[in-house]
Amino acid sequence: MIVNRFRMLAIAAVAALTSPAAAIEPSQPPDLDPKAIEQAAGTPVTVTDDGVVRIGWSRDDVAMTIDGIPFRPQAGLGSWAAFTALPNGNAMVMGDTVVFEDEITPAMDAAFEHGLQVTALHNHFVFDRPPVYFMHVGGMGDEVMLAAGVRAMWDAVRTVRQEHPEPDSTFDDNVPEQSGEFDIASLEQVLGSKPSVNNGVVKFTFGRTASMHSVEFGASMGLATWAAFSGNQEDAIVDGDFAMMAPEVQPVMRSLRRSGIHIVALHNHMIGEEPPFYFLHYWGKGGADDLAQGLRTAMDAQVAASAKHRGDTVHALQAQGDSGEMIWRFDDTPPGRLPDGWRSDATRPDGEPNLWSVQIDASAISGNQVLALPRTPRFRSGTFNLCWTNGVRFRNGEITVKVKARTGEVDQGGGPIWRVQDANNYYICRANPLEDNFRLYYVKDGRRRQIASARVKIPSGVWHTITIKHEGNQIACYLNGEELLAATDDTFPDAGGVGFWTKADAVTSFDDLMIEGSGDHDDDDDGNDGD
Repeated sequence: MIVNRFRMLAIAAVAALTSPAAAIEPSQPPDLDPKAIEQAAGTPVTVTDDGVVRIGWSRDDVAMTIDGIPFRPQAGLGSWAAFTALPNGNAMVMGDTVVFEDEITPAMDAAFEHGLQVTALHNHFVFDRPPVYFMHVGGMGDEVMLAAGVRAMWDAVRTVRQEHPEPDSTFDDNVPEQSGEFDIASLEQVLGSKPSVNNGVVKFTFGRTASMHSVEFGASMGLATWAAFSGNQEDAIVDGDFAMMAPEVQPVMRSLRRSGIHIVALHNHMIGEEPPFYFLHYWGKGGADDLAQGLRTAMDAQVAASAKHRGDTVHALQAQGDSGEMIWRFDDTPPGRLPDGWRSDATRPDGEPNLWSVQIDASAISGNQVLALPRTPRFRSGTFNLCWTNGVRFRNGEITVKVKARTGEVDQGGGPIWRVQDANNYYICRANPLEDNFRLYYVKDGRRRQIASARVKIPSGVWHTITIKHEGNQIACYLNGEELLAATDDTFPDAGGVGFWTKADAVTSFDDLMIEGSGDHDDDDDGNDGD
């Protein structure tokens, strides 16, 4: 079957391309662009002696007291975010956002929507009126996108205060009747466990295990996920705790929020346990079955994240069915890295190739990550930037990918490459918003030759779909579902790798690469080089 051939080739290629010799790292991180961060964040920046770019926001919009004493924001009521460069050309952000109780959920949703991680949610004071919390965030990716994410989070907080100058004291006005009448069998079926019932509260417990001081411990010592239902079957309250290892935290949090369950704390309970665990506390209202299903979905996300961390599932590449369909969605690769088996490469480079990586992008077609070339510090006008893999040997079949042109003055856009023999020999179909054209080329021995071209309006900053159908020497190219190019070409009859292409300073994002076809083998047009 085709899928088996793909799998064998993928395994061999991943082993070859993930060796130390395939990694290319610059000697030191590039500098960040403070002006770009300032513009994206909408907040003045400062730059420290070690190159960290910082932004801040003092929360003087709500008067508060601590221990009965009026509290000045400068004493510890400031939101901030700090950006530092990474060796691969990306940036890392860390920060802390001050949130009053009714701001927590809007701020968290905005952070998740823009690809940020929430790494802690807790209090810094006691006897504070109104109660104030601190939401710590982090992330890796393009510095401008990270700064825009922080801005969106802070804007969400400002919106709440514009609508209600004084913080609210409840999520809503609903107070469920505490009858304790539940369809326990229904809850058991959803959650897959037997609960305890005490004073009308139905409680489910799911133990975890860890070790400390050479002793293994579990639920009886407090290491457990649990859920307590009160109220009644139709109008319930659920509160509880998720015990999570680090790779499970973000998937669980995002899953709970998608189900409308509020996250009210994220912190640790222990020090020195192996593996380390983090604890998430939550609160939700609604029908009991709906709340239980939200918890079940989060538990399933937790199990999947744990399996991926152990290596029980394929991370970036999925093989599905007997058709030989291969899919890369780029959501399981840590930001700042390449998927296993992929390489940064270039045709006619100006020094070492520019480094591609997985980036956080809130506009991503699936999930919130894409594969992109975040910056182009080294290029000539005739440099072709490549990111490709030999993990699939494609000859006949169909390739589909989502493409979004982001920036570029010399060139914009890009597209897929296939039947890749090496960095100097391959087919490429690309969309160019600067020129409003859609073209098919081959690159042979480092020189590009045009095969076919079509004039078409291609807006930048939005996602477009490029589809390639290649059978033997027959090639058809589609843009957003419309066939615009058709040609016959025999330049590269053999199977080869697949990947992405940009030119010069073009910064372009790619998502949802799908390949269906065969790598088996059955047995020049005029154009201008470099245009």
